[in-house]
Amino acid sequence: MARKELGNGVSIEPMPPSVGKNVNIIYSGELTTHNSEPLSVHVMYGSPDRYFGSKTIEMSKQGRIYQARFQVEASDTLNFYFSDEENHVDDNNGKPWQTAVDSDSLSYS
Repeated sequence: MARKELGNGVSIEPMPPSVGKNVNIIYSGELTTHNSEPLSVHVMYGSPDRYFGSKTIEMSKQGRIYQARFQVEASDTLNFYFSDEENHVDDNNGKPWQTAVDSDSLSYS
């Protein structure tokens, strides 16, 4: 499994994620300094003007990092951002983190 650093305390493994497979999102970004638990990752698919399949996943804390594991449900762009229970949000300065999802049904031409 290749782990990819996406910047600002965010990484993902494996990279690229695949439809129907589990993915780990690892977070040690700015919300970890707020001491407001729990932290959640908000996951959605598609483009910024047409998100779909949104869900919120509570993250588990392991030392100084947070982690969420979930199954990738769509062969589209995976987008995600983070929040805490006090409504602090880390959304990568208004641009949720994103990565393409690997799928046998996608064309890369």
